[in-house]
Amino acid sequence: MIAANAETLGIWNALPANDRSRALAADRFVDFPNNGQDNDWRRRTSEAILKGKADPAKVKAWPAFIQALGALELHAHLQSRLMVNMASGVFENGNLALDRNSGIPHIPGSAVKGCARRFAIHALGEAPADKKSILLGEIANVFGWGDQDWKSGRNRNGEFFSDLELASGTHWDACKSAFQHLPPQSIGRIAFLPAYPVDGDPGIELDVVTAHHSRYYANSSPSAVATDTEEPVPVIFPAVSAAGKPRFVFTLLPLRPDDQHLAEKARDWLRQGLEGFGIGAKTAAGYGWFKCLNDAEVSAKADQALIAASDYLTDQVFQNAVLARLSKPGEYQLLQKEIAKLKKTENAAWLEKLQAHLASPVGKDARKRLKEKDWFPKDWLPEP
Repeated sequence: MIAANAETLGIWNALPANDRSRALAADRFVDFPNNGQDNDWRRRTSEAILKGKADPAKVKAWPAFIQALGALELHAHLQSRLMVNMASGVFENGNLALDRNSGIPHIPGSAVKGCARRFAIHALGEAPADKKSILLGEIANVFGWGDQDWKSGRNRNGEFFSDLELASGTHWDACKSAFQHLPPQSIGRIAFLPAYPVDGDPGIELDVVTAHHSRYYANSSPSAVATDTEEPVPVIFPAVSAAGKPRFVFTLLPLRPDDQHLAEKARDWLRQGLEGFGIGAKTAAGYGWFKCLNDAEVSAKADQALIAASDYLTDQVFQNAVLARLSKPGEYQLLQKEIAKLKKTENAAWLEKLQAHLASPVGKDARKRLKEKDWFPKDWLPEP
């Protein structure tokens, strides 16, 4: 860690708390006293993250980016506070995954891949004997493999080298024999992209865990005894807020055109992993749980977003602003002002209603008058 210089600190301290970068605060770049007696740094850093600034522009741009990739999406609502990147040494095992430029919380692709793979291994363990070999091949193709994945046996601690062997159980040798021809290492055929919230910044909340026996846990001696004489030590850390059930979009991208079926399999594993195991830290304590949406629910969300962004929130508003003025030449000056609105993407559905009206018998007179107006787009009129 490199601490900020005096000039940078001066700029930082001159900014209002809510104008400071949330991501810089999380990296402790501007609060790195390097003082062993400073026991207040975690609280200061957590509060700086809480109050820090986030730019929602990336949230708005991300859906368009992944749609341009043609990737497979999975939308899910966060049900409880989320903590990801807790193993980072920067914030002493209590960090958050924040986008470096925007400060928006996200879930790294490695965590998304780990969640899907965890459920896939669970499914392998539960699969009937005659299905294990096929499922093992799908897991290998989706996630890739390394030397340890095909290594049989246990390490010096008695743990299996390969979790694939652990899940395959007594069928390991039979399942593994079908893959002896494979190279020792291979990347997966599905890319797991970071997951971002799509409806805005979900916000940060401060949480606390209190260690009652810190000296006991710090003592490696087997004779150490946990007593109730120690002073409780509250530890403050930031977490992604679940207030309002923020929606995240998880993205899976097949790396070859013929691997769409593998992406769909991986999405199913991810769906069940998010709902069955959770993602991130402290899932056993209720953190990081999601509820996934089906395709119909995602489509309904998209329709709601279009309506919310539209200039005409109801049919009555559109009737008064556009359709009612078609038969009133004296109000065509006001009608002309609606043309720019109707050209917006978010008003496409309302433009279709206008065109349907003009193509109907009741729009006959309006069609004749609008043909003579230079400001009215002629391609909006029905063909003769």
